[in-house]
Amino acid sequence: MLPRSLSLDRAIQIAGEVTPRGAAAGREVGAAEGRLVQAGLWPNPSLELEAEDGLARNAAGFGGPNQFTATLSQPLPVWGRLGAREEVARGEIETARSELEAVRREVMTDVRLAFYRILSAAAAVSIARDGLEVADQLLAVAEDRVRSGAASEIERLRAQVERSKASVALSEAEAEYEQALVALRTAIGAPGAALDGVVGRLRGDLPEIRSEALEDAMRSSHPELAAASRRVELARAELALAKVEWLPEPEVDVGIGRVHEEDEHEVEGLLHDDHENEAVLEWGVTIPIPAFDRNQGRIAETAAQIEKARAEEGVVANRLAGELREAVVSFERARAQWSEYRS
Repeated sequence: MLPRSLSLDRAIQIAGEVTPRGAAAGREVGAAEGRLVQAGLWPNPSLELEAEDGLARNAAGFGGPNQFTATLSQPLPVWGRLGAREEVARGEIETARSELEAVRREVMTDVRLAFYRILSAAAAVSIARDGLEVADQLLAVAEDRVRSGAASEIERLRAQVERSKASVALSEAEAEYEQALVALRTAIGAPGAALDGVVGRLRGDLPEIRSEALEDAMRSSHPELAAASRRVELARAELALAKVEWLPEPEVDVGIGRVHEEDEHEVEGLLHDDHENEAVLEWGVTIPIPAFDRNQGRIAETAAQIEKARAEEGVVANRLAGELREAVVSFERARAQWSEYRS
């Protein structure tokens, strides 16, 4: 059960524990780790059991030979096929982890924005209440002046208009406060929580920032850029896998069996039965011939995916740089307004 009032740290902690977005991204990491395990496994062997019953009759009228064979077949993942698959799976894990970190950062940002929106709305409500109180006082003074004849009815009407404006401003501020609470509940992943407010205060000072330092930090550590870079590496790994998948995968067959043959013949007027049992060892290698399908389409597809991933990486970098510049401009404007207000 959530507390009715939250601090910023507690709100971020709750969001990390219960938000569906983080849970979904975390499950994707687990799925990628499962694919890594699967990628390193050898293909299963197959067992073929075969029995033959000789139906043909020999000269004496007896049946032909009977044969039983057990054959074990094992595909051989040569040409570095398993290693290439594992490299793709590792790339998927790193990409999923980067995307998980990006989701976590996004959730934290949404929580912070909603939290300070509540603090700002609460301050606006307080100011609006003070304004309504002042408007009530001015209206009372105007009504007294009108009753005493010291002022005309126009002065009282003006005071009533100002009082109505103050009342509307308070209603709007209270509505914004409720909307901010809803935004915070949604951000932490608990839209139905009974949340009445937050514990904290707005900062009284706004520090100076260096946009160049922020851009350098963004390029070196922003999780969205990291995820985009991982997708480029993943596409390269998929191309390497496509280039070995067309190479023939041989299959070794080893079989053992026994041949049983009966023969009856006459010796000195007597019939004799002869039984012969012969062990059989068979082996062979099956090699597919890549005469037509050499994975040409998959190779072309993965090569194009590399270029696509590079282009998307550039798109992400440009978008983040633009958003950062806009944020810096907005911050400097707000900082200038705050400094002017305080002076």
